[in-house]
Formats: sequence, C-alpha cells, structure tokens
Amino acid sequence: MNQELKPMEVKLWLFDITDPECEKFIFNYQGKVPTIDVNVSTRSNNHLKMKIFSYAMRRIILSNILQKPTYELSFYNNSNGKPSIYNHSIAFNISHSGQYWCMAVSQHDEVGVDIEVIKTRKYQDEIVRSYFLDTEQQVYFNAKKQEEKDAIFFMCWTEKEALAKLDGISINDVLAKNNVSQKGLYLHQRQLFNSDLALCLASKKEVGAIYSINEAKLCN
Repeated sequence: MNQELKPMEVKLWLFDITDPECEKFIFNYQGKVPTIDVNVSTRSNNHLKMKIFSYAMRRIILSNILQKPTYELSFYNNSNGKPSIYNHSIAFNISHSGQYWCMAVSQHDEVGVDIEVIKTRKYQDEIVRSYFLDTEQQVYFNAKKQEEKDAIFFMCWTEKEALAKLDGISINDVLAKNNVSQKGLYLHQRQLFNSDLALCLASKKEVGAIYSINEAKLCN
C-alpha cells in the first residue's frame, strides 16, 4: 500500500469485501473491533462484516499515511458531523454499498465520496421527477433500456450524495437545492466492476490523481 499522499492528490481505496483476501482480513479482525458484538446477528452477516472491515481498514490506511500506530489515532465528529482525526489535517470519507467499500483520503481539503450498486430502485422514476435537474431528467427518460436508466440514475445520485458528504450536510438539503453543479467544486465519476457500481468523488480542489487499491490510476 503506497503511503505517500501528495498535497494535490486524493487517493481512493476500493474493495470488494467478498474477495477471499478481504474475507481473511475480516476473520482476523472480528475479535478486535469494539462496540460490535459479532456473535449477535441483529442485522445481516454481511452488515457485520462491513462494520468490521470498515473499522479496521480505515485505521490501517490512515496509520500508514500518517506513519503512526493505529492505537494513537483518535477520531471525533467535526462541526458538520463528519468523522475527523484529532491533531491532523488529513481529510477522509467512506462509502459502502452492497459488497463494496471505499475510502477517499486527501491532505487539508475535505472530500466526499459515494458508491452505489447499480440496480433498479423503488420509486426511481418518481425520485427523478421530484429531485433531478431538468437536464438529468431529459437524459434519464430518453434512455431506451432499463439498464441505461439505472446507470444514469445512480451516476446522478452519487453526485448528490458525494456533494452532501463533502460538506457534511443531509442529502435532503442537496435535493432541496436541486443543483450539484456549483462553482469551485470538482466531481469525478466512474462506473466500475463491469458497470455494476457507480462512484463519484467530490472535492473543493482539482485532484491530481485518484487511485484504486492496486494503484491503477482511475483519473488524471
């Protein structure tokens, strides 16, 4: 895992937690995660696995970047409710959907990231009519196939979610404004895993590079 984080760079780590290596990682950490009783299945097993993976991987990534042991990292929620690290200017944001988990990390400037598994959503057409821009609605309703509509929906939706997470505000606030094309924002979008996953990264500065976990560049 590349530890260097340059000032004009955002790094993005993206995992499929059903991958055998991730499964092994979860197994090794399941007894080390506080506040999560892995023996009580109050929710699905996949939910518990995601909680364990997120708790441990977040600390490992930030520990490697900051060159500090994980036990020295202390987290709190800032004034906007976003998780932050005490005494460090590193900004990070996490998203997960289905079996996928990702984390974006930047120096000094806030970031917001959202991923969504692409599938038909309940009341999807109604959401588009109520909350999407006119231009987004036109593209969506002009699509001929349901698969195309689903992809368009989630590429637009991840924009709105990423913007909300960038500022630490509710998605409802973004939907009420009905506008994500704000001056001074940079939005980076991708469809990944054979177009099964929509991703959007929002930042307040131009990003030099975005990386996946295997260091393959997704954006220049």
